[in-house]
Amino acid sequence: MFKSLLLGIAFLFATTITLFAQQKNSFFRPKTQIGIATGIINYQGDLVDNTFDFTQTKLTYSAFLRREFSSLLSFRIGVDYGTLSGSDKSSTTIPRQQRNLSFNTKIFGGYFGTELTFANFYVGNIIPVKIYGYLGIGVFNFKPRAKYNDEWIELKPLSTEGQGLNPYVTSKPYNLTQLYYPMAFGIKMPISNKLDLGFELKKVLTSTDYIDDVSGNYAAPEILSNSSNPELTKALANRTQELSADFKPSFGRRGNPNNFDGWFTTQLTLTYKFGKKGCTNYF
Repeated sequence: MFKSLLLGIAFLFATTITLFAQQKNSFFRPKTQIGIATGIINYQGDLVDNTFDFTQTKLTYSAFLRREFSSLLSFRIGVDYGTLSGSDKSSTTIPRQQRNLSFNTKIFGGYFGTELTFANFYVGNIIPVKIYGYLGIGVFNFKPRAKYNDEWIELKPLSTEGQGLNPYVTSKPYNLTQLYYPMAFGIKMPISNKLDLGFELKKVLTSTDYIDDVSGNYAAPEILSNSSNPELTKALANRTQELSADFKPSFGRRGNPNNFDGWFTTQLTLTYKFGKKGCTNYF
């Protein structure tokens, strides 16, 4: 799936760059826009029951630069910032509640992409409206943590699933910088000659299953003993017995390595249009 996605993005990006190179006029014309966005973000991964867990909804912020080449095609670059979190305590299933894992991480990423306008129309024959979508590729950074004894502990250095701990050689430590693939649909309308107000829904796929530090199987205690902090690693790798001394430590499957982590955002956007006259002809 990711190979096909990358090929599609590469084709769209190459097309956009070709159009960009053909532009002979000044870059900062009304067709160049800069925008900001804010809204909510929801993590999607091993620590949610369904697509959304609204108990873990956080704020997110974005900024972007858009360059229109035609009424249909634009090039876009942007940055995203937010907080992702998940917890088995919010689950409605007993096995997940007993697993008792949780995490929190800041994410920061930058991307480029191609934007297509799908529809132009007027509301009440007065307000011009655009519906658009974009597909992109970028790089983001994350650092999963968990709260233990009222202290936030970074999880990656602990190798909670035995990554890189001899003889657990089949699982390597994951990187904290990964690819991400934003896919969004949006709607926007002018609120002045210079400003557009909009709304975007964005689904983000990634190249990692470790945003939440949960992916594969529980590692045996003797393997976790090779960690730099064995007692802390064992405590955060398997947290079942924190709920009750009657619960036996879990072994076997800890997460699902076949489903990579991601997130979903809902944002309001505000866009400023460069140029002395803004954009009097919206379409």
